[in-house]
Amino acid sequence: MFFEQFNKLCIENNTTPTKFVTETLHLSSSKVTAWKNGSIPKYETLNSIANYFKVTIGYLFDGKENIVSSQELSDDEQRLLQMYSLLSDMEKGEILGELKMLTKNRENIKKNDNIQTVYMAARSFDNHPPEMVTGDFSDILNAPDATDEY
Repeated sequence: MFFEQFNKLCIENNTTPTKFVTETLHLSSSKVTAWKNGSIPKYETLNSIANYFKVTIGYLFDGKENIVSSQELSDDEQRLLQMYSLLSDMEKGEILGELKMLTKNRENIKKNDNIQTVYMAARSFDNHPPEMVTGDFSDILNAPDATDEY
């Protein structure tokens, strides 16, 4: 999808992908062939293309103008994108799967204020460490103890 958007932007700006890559980005024309074949440019290159055409990096992939531009990203967010661009497709898939699970858990926690994450403390015969569990522990946390007055 990247190359289609990139090519469209080049056409709209009266240039060709090869001319833009060689004259504006000062890169080898072989990059155009690699991008046609599905390779994704490095973050710095994506950022340069987005800045030149005055679009967001997201626009280069989906054709939709996103609210946040690359200039509005924090240093951490830009570094994260840069590191992400260095990963293989398989590694990117693994990362996205993990992020999906994390954000889903966050959404569930926001829906229910009683949801908390705690370490499950239990003695075990094999000495494995306590496990992290998430659930509604309000009954336990709000239970009276010996110091409460009845």
